Amino acid sequence: MFNERKSIESFNAYQCIRSYLFDLSMQELIELAKDYGIEVNKVS
Repeated sequence: MFNERKSIESFNAYQCIRSYLFDLSMQELIELAKDYGIEVNKVS
């Protein structure tokens, strides 16, 4: 039962984060990536 509950909580957290990221603009995603040290090269 513990594993099932943990799995549901993980899935709910995933859905929440996915929804948040999906709602961001491309510029906001780029800024977020930079905040975490991810180098982003824009392709024209």
